[in-house]
This record gives sequence, C-alpha cells and structure tokens, in this order.
Amino acid sequence: TGDFMKYNEVIETLDYIYSLDESFRDILAIAGGIVPYLVTDTISKRNHGDIDIICNIKDMNKVREVLKKNNLYNGSKDSLLLFDKDYGFETTINNLKVGFYPYEFKDKLFQFSYDSKNKKCKIRELNINLDEYIKNYSTYKTMSLEVILKSKIVYLYCREKDKDDIDTICKYGFDNELYSRIMINDIK
Repeated sequence: TGDFMKYNEVIETLDYIYSLDESFRDILAIAGGIVPYLVTDTISKRNHGDIDIICNIKDMNKVREVLKKNNLYNGSKDSLLLFDKDYGFETTINNLKVGFYPYEFKDKLFQFSYDSKNKKCKIRELNINLDEYIKNYSTYKTMSLEVILKSKIVYLYCREKDKDDIDTICKYGFDNELYSRIMINDIK
C-alpha cells in the first residue's frame, strides 16, 4: 500500500493532487488525521499513513477521470468493482495511500467509505447539514473539526495515534454546541 509520511510530505502530496484539476478546490475536502494540523497551521509531529479525501457522490466520476488521465487511478482498488453503489476508491500517490470517498445529502447526510484491503464498505449517517460537515478553515476545504473530534473520541475509541490530533483540536477550539449534537450512526 503506502508508507508513512511526515507532515510536509502529506502537504506536498495534497498540493500535487489539487494541481491536477482546478475544480478540485471546489469539489474535494480533506478528512482524517491531517485536518487538525491544516486548520491550526501546525506541523504534525506524528507520521500519517494515508490521506482521506471526501467529495459529493455526484463528483466521484470526475475525480476518477482526472486521476486516470494522470495515471494515478488504480481500478483494482475501486468499490465499483464489487458493489452496485459508489463507496469510493483508494490509490497510491507519492507512496502514500489516498482514499477518495463520497458523501451525499438527501434527507440526511450519508458518508461512504471503502477499505480495498479487506474489500469492505461502510455507510455512516450523520444528523448534520453540509455546512456543518465541510468547512473552509484553511487553504483546503476540510471535514469539520467537530465531526473529526466526534469520530476520534467516540467511534475510533481514541487510538494512540489520535491523541495528538484530539489535543490539537481542543487547543484550537471547536463549536461545542455542534459537537454535542452530532450523532454518527453506522448503518452498514
């Protein structure tokens, strides 16, 4: 899959991904463990094993097209090979695993993910609106700190690698009211 990368290597990889197509600034948002450091403009001291990127399900084919055009798409790690719904795909860029995962908002917000190694998909239902899910804190759109914090504390059972991420979010500050009302329901 990929190697662990330092913060500056993750930033270089993100800059490279965003340079592939000008629409990426509008349609992609960064998720996961790198976000607290992007938002706070703090250099992460831990290694990062992957980059998680989210986008509206309607934009997933555009992302696939751009990556194919740049020889960065790995069809064998695409959920569409196994499922009739798009749960996203993974690829390797600069020796780092990068996952592109869709979300959609119907009556509720649904977040999809795919683990190509185990061939498993997941659907999470969130009780928040898009503007509470994705924020413009920094250079990149990102998943909101509140969703990341809730995921790391409640749903990932506070793994060792998440402690610095959680501390960084707490030092920066977050919307406590939004955090307290976020409910994440695993439905698959």
